[in-house]
Amino acid sequence: MGGSQSSTATETGRVFRYDPVADVITTVATDWPPGDANTLPGGITVFNNKIYILGGYDVLNVVSTNQIWEFTPNPAGWVLKNTVLPVPLAYIPTCTIGSLIYTAGGVDFAVGTDQTNSFVYDPVADSISTITNIPRPTSDVRGLNFCNKMYVMGGGGFPTTSNEVDIYDPVSNTWSIGTPFVFARRNPAADTDGTNNIWLAGGLDQNLGSLASTEIFNCPVSPCGPSPTPTATATATATATATATPTATAAPRSSPTPSYFEA
Repeated sequence: MGGSQSSTATETGRVFRYDPVADVITTVATDWPPGDANTLPGGITVFNNKIYILGGYDVLNVVSTNQIWEFTPNPAGWVLKNTVLPVPLAYIPTCTIGSLIYTAGGVDFAVGTDQTNSFVYDPVADSISTITNIPRPTSDVRGLNFCNKMYVMGGGGFPTTSNEVDIYDPVSNTWSIGTPFVFARRNPAADTDGTNNIWLAGGLDQNLGSLASTEIFNCPVSPCGPSPTPTATATATATATATATPTATAAPRSSPTPSYFEA
């Protein structure tokens, strides 16, 4: 949904639906409204069979946005939520864990740099709270739900692209540093099976060169344990004294050690 054609810098609000079983793509009649007004989507995630877009990039005015939009597929329709991001941000690492949506970083185009601002959004209550900030400024990468923790794999580019892996635990409201991958990259295709593997494919390097490599983060024995499902009550109580620190363990769990290899 949404996007731009890079050679013409033309934005669109078009929405498509892809059926992976039939290998068929169709156009959805209802455009994403800000996309038709020169805005690119921000962080995107799914909860309860609905798509949520948090923030975005208003290309015409060169500013980030703070709107939160909800898309319902059937019947197709958009709802602008009453709650907004406390800080306008674009290209936000975002993922859903349990019934809550987490964000980490993003770009503030008013100053042209990546940020560390991090939030938890409750789509049922339509409320947002701060959480402990991610330890480094970053953007331009997905957030991934791996073992009920949020993994932010590299990203950045405003101005520095990274191979750092930052891991957020919503139960303790803390960040730790994971095993770094090989090549610093932003905008990769990224996904996870949630228990054993994370895949990173392609993207851009520090010099905006295209990468063709694929890296796989693999735990032969899943580090996922019986973790309590995060709730709005447990995660919305971040205090001003909570401080992110890179001194936590380098592995996502204390038992198996993950490894990266190129595919």
